[in-house]
Amino acid sequence: MVDTMPSAHHLPPAVRYPVERHRLPGYLGGLLWLLAGAVLLAWWRYSAPQPAAVRGAAVLLWLAAGGAQLHAWRAAPRGMLQWDGGAWWWQAQGEAEPQPLEVLELRIDLQTAVLLAWRGTGGRWQHAWLLQRSVPWRWGDWRRAVYSAATVFRQTESAV
Repeated sequence: MVDTMPSAHHLPPAVRYPVERHRLPGYLGGLLWLLAGAVLLAWWRYSAPQPAAVRGAAVLLWLAAGGAQLHAWRAAPRGMLQWDGGAWWWQAQGEAEPQPLEVLELRIDLQTAVLLAWRGTGGRWQHAWLLQRSVPWRWGDWRRAVYSAATVFRQTESAV
């Protein structure tokens, strides 16, 4: 039988990384919202005339989408994610103590930016972009922790 669990020698070091509200996702969401507005204007100009109720509903939907995007960006989590060598922890900005996480998932990896999703013991999912430029000297350790922790979790689950 082969031991598939990594030794302590191969585990990533404990690392903390700040979760901030970055401007780039806000800018990209705003740009996408403006593009949707341009499509809406093109639809009005180049399609058959629509009843006022349809146009009004389209504008309300467009405005609601913009409001939802702005709210999501403003409500983005801020705090500190921490890998202690065995578990993930989340410490929201202003909180005294970190809370254990049940799940941390890597959703998108762009090498210098990652989209993470996590769920604490309360069951609520949170998403945040982490950027290398926030703490560039810790980025390598951070990425090793994210990937190693996922591997350890999968190996532990498959062994059960």
